[in-house]
Parts: sequence; C-alpha cells; structure tokens
Amino acid sequence: MKLKTLFVLYIIIPLAFVSCQQKSDNSNASYNYSLQETGKKLSLETVRPHGVRFTAVFPFTDKKGERYLTFQETLQNNISIYEFHTGNFFKTVKIEREGPNSITQLHGYFIKDFDEIYLTNPNLPFVARTDTTGQIFQKISFEKSDDGTLLIPYFSSTHYTPLAMINDTFYVTQVPPPWEEPNTWPVSCYVDTLNKSVKKLPFNFPQFLTKEERNLMSMGIGIEFAYNRCFDGSNFIYSFYIDESIRVTSTDHQEIKQIPVKSKYIKKVISPRETKPDDMLLGAKRLCEAPFYGDLIYDPYRSVYYRVAWPETEMEEEEGRTYIEIWTTGRKRFSIIILDKDFNIIGETLFPDYKYYSRDIFVEKEGLYIRSNHFKSPDYNDNKLEFTCFELVKN
Repeated sequence: MKLKTLFVLYIIIPLAFVSCQQKSDNSNASYNYSLQETGKKLSLETVRPHGVRFTAVFPFTDKKGERYLTFQETLQNNISIYEFHTGNFFKTVKIEREGPNSITQLHGYFIKDFDEIYLTNPNLPFVARTDTTGQIFQKISFEKSDDGTLLIPYFSSTHYTPLAMINDTFYVTQVPPPWEEPNTWPVSCYVDTLNKSVKKLPFNFPQFLTKEERNLMSMGIGIEFAYNRCFDGSNFIYSFYIDESIRVTSTDHQEIKQIPVKSKYIKKVISPRETKPDDMLLGAKRLCEAPFYGDLIYDPYRSVYYRVAWPETEMEEEEGRTYIEIWTTGRKRFSIIILDKDFNIIGETLFPDYKYYSRDIFVEKEGLYIRSNHFKSPDYNDNKLEFTCFELVKN
C-alpha cells in the first residue's frame, strides 16, 4: 500500500551522492553562447491539442533515414507518431490496458526501430517488447537484483529519464522507497537481456536532506529524489532537481565526477519549508515557486548539453489545479544552461514567462525544439500543437 501511494503521488505531480572522485569548477564560466529562435516551427496535425500532456517526447529515425517525432499521450495509453518533415500524423501504437497484450499502464518507451519498441510501467518492474501493432512479444523482468534486492519500477523511460539500451543491456532508473535511507539505494540498475542478470549499479542517491527535512518538503512526495538522466554515448549524466551540481558517471558507474552547474538566476536551490502544506494543491503552488533545477539533455549534433533551471518565481492566484498543470508542463519561467563537451558553462538563456513548455524539449539536426503556444500565453491558440526551433549562437 505504501508503494502504491507513492507512485500515485508521482503520477499526480511528476518528478519528474556518494563521495566523488573529481570536482570541476564552473565559477569562471564564460557565457559566449545563447539560444535564439530560428524562425522554424514544427506544427503537428492533431485533433486534441488542449491539455495534451506528454509523458515522453522522443525524435526517432528509422532504418530508411526517415525522421519522426513520437510522444506518449498519458490518458490515451498510446504512442503517437508523426512525420517530422510534414508534421502529419503517421501512426498510433495503442497499448491495451487489459488482456494478453496488456501492460496495464504505459508510462515511457524506447523505440529502437518500428519492429522493436520497448515499453515501461511505473508500477510493474519489467520492460515489454512490442512493435507498431501493440502486440506484446516479451516481458523482461527486473523485479529482483542478483543479490536479492526487490527493485522499484519508477518511471523507467520518461522524457527526463529515458531508458538507455547499450548492446543487449537496459539501464533502468530507480527511486528510493520511503522505508529505506536514500544513500543505501542505487540510482540505476542494469538488465542483461541475454543472461537475465539484474545488477544494481554502484551509485547511490545522495543524502541531500535529513529525514525530518524531507518530511517538510513538498508534502513529502519525493521531489528531493527527482532527477533527470541522459546518456551521451560514453557517460551517464544525472541532474538532481535540488542540487546545483551534476554527476557524470562512466557506463559501469564505477567512476563518478561531481561538477557544479549553477544558474546565474538561482542563488540557492530549494530549502525545506517550515511547515508541510495542508493539501496537495498548495504543495503544487510551492513547486511552481521554489528555485531548483530540471532536465538535462544531450545534443549530439553540436556536442553540448542543455540543463533547465527554474528560478524562484512568485505565482499569481490561480485555481488550485492550474498550479498542477503549470508544474507538470514546466512552470512559469525557466532558463537553459548550455554546457560544452567538457561540462563547462558556455551560456545561459532566460525565456519569457508563459511562452514555452520547459518539459517538452527535444534535439534534432536543426537545433533545440521547445514546445510553444503555452496555454497561459495571451495569444494561446487551442488548435495548435507547435514546437519552436532554437539554434546555438555565439554571442
């Protein structure tokens, strides 16, 4: 029951270490680059743009070199696929909630090719293999590690913690259960699909806060454990929401580097409140106001990294559920920190209030695409689902 309650809270308000071997210093960062609009937009042909919440947004190129944009619509339990060059709808992969081809609740996916699509569930510890028909061909379990530890499903392939597949091995994310101390729990584990081995990786959650402090934070729903993870082909990079530093690990997680990546718009990350909010909606308001960090994305075309930062913000009075929607779509105000291939800060761009969705971001050849047409924008159009392309420009 405790585990079920924990995951329900994560769904309503999504989240999305060890002593390190090396520290870098970004205190003398040189801000030579910024993100600027190119004028290029990607508009999707959709009949229900209003309120669409993407649990995952991934570009995908098939074996023929054709490009697509894919995303999951949470309530519909499906993956929608669009042609990238036209924005036209291409195909829906419908995942059944019941029956032999069910994984119950879809929450995250990874497309290797159209005949090899992997699905994850936030409540059940497995990776399921399907294709565009939605038929389930295989379920790969990671319920228990080789040392007998019962692992946590978490959201193993959302857009801010994408499932990583290296050869025949999956790298899935974890979250510490409430009955365990965070610094005893692995951030990730790997699942070898050939020999069925499941191992915890040697990188545990950092102890940012005491247990008493954690109980005062954000209704105790786990924001102190929220993080993003990306893979750049050689390293896994972790961005924790309440820590200005990122962690860069080797593939086997034996080597760990802690690198400060501080936003010039954030003096200090979130600190515990004096009292816990009395209700979930007030907690959502605080999540929209407190300063902390968000997702980190690797750009392989330009060999840079983008880290979202959420400065401290004063929210207008809203209906309570609007705060939840603002939080889940990426807050009122955000910046993006730009890092070079050695994780040095080379720029930071602050974006205007209520114009873009900071959670719906992806990288393509043309640049960084950010979802625009914000529902709180004065010129919001209910019939548009649009992404704006930004290019990396030297100042």
